[in-house]
Amino acid sequence: MNTYQYDLKLKKEKLISQLPFNTQYPLTYYDDIRNVVYYTYRINGNDELFEYNLKSKKSTQLTTDVFCINSIYKINKDNLLLFAVINNSSLGMWKYNLKTHNINKLSPNDFTIRAQTYLKNEGKIIIIGYNEQKEWQIRDDYNNGKISNYNIPYTMYEYNIKTCKLKKIINLSISGSITSLAANKKNIYYKSEYIDGKIKVYKINRKSKKESHIKQLDNSYYFIGINMKENEIIYVIKLSKGQSVLESMNLDTFEKKELFSHKDIEGQINNGFFN
Repeated sequence: MNTYQYDLKLKKEKLISQLPFNTQYPLTYYDDIRNVVYYTYRINGNDELFEYNLKSKKSTQLTTDVFCINSIYKINKDNLLLFAVINNSSLGMWKYNLKTHNINKLSPNDFTIRAQTYLKNEGKIIIIGYNEQKEWQIRDDYNNGKISNYNIPYTMYEYNIKTCKLKKIINLSISGSITSLAANKKNIYYKSEYIDGKIKVYKINRKSKKESHIKQLDNSYYFIGINMKENEIIYVIKLSKGQSVLESMNLDTFEKKELFSHKDIEGQINNGFFN
C-alpha cells in the first residue's frame, strides 16, 4: 500500500510511504506538518487507525473498536475527521483528538453517510446520506414487489467545523447509490450509480439549488476534490485491468488532462485528498 504526493503545480509525484495492506478498505492520509501517515490496519477483526512516523519508521495504534474507516481528513492541528463505523454504529462522521485520543460522533445516530467532501477554505464538510432503516425497508419492499420504484430519500448537510453545527442543504430522491461528492463555492457535484446500471454526475447550484447533468464526468470513479485555483475537478478513472488513472477536468471548458498513473504496475488508486 503506497502513498504518493502529487504536486498540482509542478506536475510531479513523490513516494511518501510503503505500508502493509491487510484491510477491507486500504486508506492513507499524509500529514506533512507532523511528517506522519495515518492509515488503516486490520487487527482483531477491526480496521483500526494507525500513525506511521516517517522519521522514526515506527507505527502507533491510535484507535480501538473501529470496524472500518472510509475517509480521513485533518481539519486542524489537533483533530482528525474520520468517516467510520465504530461500536456497531452506522457509518458516521467522528472527530478524533490527536492529543487526548478522545473520539466523538458529530453526525446524527440514525443517519448513514454515503459520501462527503471537505471544503478546507470554507472550514466546512458537506455530507450526504440517508436513514438506514428507511433504506432497508424500501429495498425489501422493492425486492418483494410491494413497490415499483426504488427511490431512496437522501439528505445533504453542511457541517461547519468552527461552530459544530449541521445545516440541511437539500433533499434528493435517488433510485440508486450516491458514491462521491465534490464542491466549490458555487456548486456541489455528486455521482450516482443507479439501479439500472447507469452512472451519472450532477451538479447542484449551492444558491438556487438548481440541478443539472454533467455528462462529461459520467465515466469518473470517484472525486478527490476541486482545485480552486485552476477551477478543475480532480477525480479517478478505473481501467479495465484493475488499474486507475488520476485526471482533471476544467469545469468551464471541460478540457481533461491525465495527471498521474502507474499503468505498468498492477494496482489502483483507492483514495486521495488535498493537503
